[in-house]
Amino acid sequence: MQNSHLIAQKYGLITNDLFIKSKINSDLVLVIDSPKQFNKIISDKNHFRVLAVDYSLLSQSNEWQLVGSYDQLLFIFENAEIQPFDFNKTIPHKSILKNKFEYELFIELEQLIAEQEQNVLYLNMATELNAEYEIIKSELEAKLDETKSDLLTSRQKILDTNLRTEAMRKILFSITQESDIYRIETILNDQLPASSKATWIKIISHDQKDKFETELSQQLNTTFKSYSLPEHFILFIKGDQKLFKKDDLNLFSKIRDIIEINYNREVNYHNLIRTENIVRTAFEEFNHPLAVIDIEYNVIQSNHVFNKNMSDKKLCYEILFNRIKPCLNCHLGTKYTTEVDGKIFDVDSNSMTIDGHSKKLWINLYKNKTEEHYFEQRLNQTSKMKELGIISSSIAHELNNPIGGVLSYLQLIQMDLSKDHVLNNDIKNMIETTLRMKKIIEDLLIFSRKSIIHDQGNNNLLTSLQESLSIHDIQFKNENIKIINQLTDQNINLKFSKTAFRDALHFIFNFYIEKIKYFRKINSQKTGLVEVKFSTLTSDESSSLSYCLEFQGNCGNIDEAEKSKDISLLALSKCLTDQDMHVEIAAPKENWISLKVIIQKS
Repeated sequence: MQNSHLIAQKYGLITNDLFIKSKINSDLVLVIDSPKQFNKIISDKNHFRVLAVDYSLLSQSNEWQLVGSYDQLLFIFENAEIQPFDFNKTIPHKSILKNKFEYELFIELEQLIAEQEQNVLYLNMATELNAEYEIIKSELEAKLDETKSDLLTSRQKILDTNLRTEAMRKILFSITQESDIYRIETILNDQLPASSKATWIKIISHDQKDKFETELSQQLNTTFKSYSLPEHFILFIKGDQKLFKKDDLNLFSKIRDIIEINYNREVNYHNLIRTENIVRTAFEEFNHPLAVIDIEYNVIQSNHVFNKNMSDKKLCYEILFNRIKPCLNCHLGTKYTTEVDGKIFDVDSNSMTIDGHSKKLWINLYKNKTEEHYFEQRLNQTSKMKELGIISSSIAHELNNPIGGVLSYLQLIQMDLSKDHVLNNDIKNMIETTLRMKKIIEDLLIFSRKSIIHDQGNNNLLTSLQESLSIHDIQFKNENIKIINQLTDQNINLKFSKTAFRDALHFIFNFYIEKIKYFRKINSQKTGLVEVKFSTLTSDESSSLSYCLEFQGNCGNIDEAEKSKDISLLALSKCLTDQDMHVEIAAPKENWISLKVIIQKS
């Protein structure tokens, strides 16, 4: 019981004075009558936080060792006549007269202990923080020195790069202004040594390369690097045996590329002139009257067949038919038939756009169909295909390669121009016109193909369709056309020509692309949709099985006249007819066109 009571008491008082005891009214203070009794009660002298001792009792017992190491030691004196030698044995933390002794003195001394402990704790924490600060400070100073060094190095590299870039820009700009190969060599010898380690640049023909390099190696102690050009070699020569740096090699490679582009530009320019002459000759030598007219029927350009009766007349109906007013059924931009003096003419009128010409123009082809009038529908299509076959076989190959070169060069120019360059729109229009010419040539080639299919075999229908979709994927994305593919994973193997079937799909996709592009001009539609479906058809009468590939696109409407004059649909029909397939054209809903390819299962 005594020990458990002792645990709850943190203050001690050693006295036998009744007056002093009367001042204690708290259970936190353990009152001990004598030092000997205190020694029996507790073995750890530091148990009490504060110990108050009656000085006169302690002096009489001479037990100074019991109170020598307490955090707060309070001596209680009888009177104030205390001499300094009285503290020789033990020095208290505080002393007080008996008549002023109160319980609150324990609380005050307890607070002093807590403040001392807190001060020690703060001092230790401050010491640790200072040590950590010094470490962090040293690390930051080291990193700062390293960063400064890296920054200076980076600045020097940026400066060197800027100087090299500026020099390269001047060199490349100077080269692009020249087409003569020897003038380019002179420019490089003037400007390149200042921005690279090359001291001499030489451009030689292919047949002189080996001889020149042999003489260079034998007579001069140099290092050189050669690059191939279309008809020449360019050599970058160094005045010592050290190898060129990577930056120099990159610069040389770019110079070689720009020279090659210049060379191709000249070649393509001459090819373009040649192509223009071919087109002009083909237009002039066409064996039917052919004329370009405006909305007022003024003849802008015509071939020699049309010009036979031209004299001083300016209007198409005056020159060709000697009429005083437009022909009956005349509708610019459509195919129509007109009768003049008992003769029947089929007129194929198509709108066209010429850069730099503000008015809308039409190209009209006049065919005398008097003798074939009663066989019009069948012979009209046959004649058209025959004429297209003749044209395609005579000029298609002559036009295709130059136009491909022109297109490549225009695209390279477009890549080099900045987005805000003044020539961007002109280059874009030239590319679109070239693509239209290229598409017309590709479409014309289908009419010169023989109907005998050499690569017929068992092919997977849906795999061929998926491959064609993949080929046209970039074109669809460029035109913002979304393909909704509803094909299944069925394994449909049929006997057909993979080449002819691929051509048919090409005409289908191009038909939708062109129709959607045109429909956007008159409609606010931004995204084009083309749905692709596959289904199996069964005839109830004959129980025969056939397959149907259906394409639907939101590309406007189509009329009967357009079905018979659209070259993509005519070419598509021929590709499919050659393989015993056929196409059905319909309008399932407003502003939607459906093309169904019907394939009979043999």
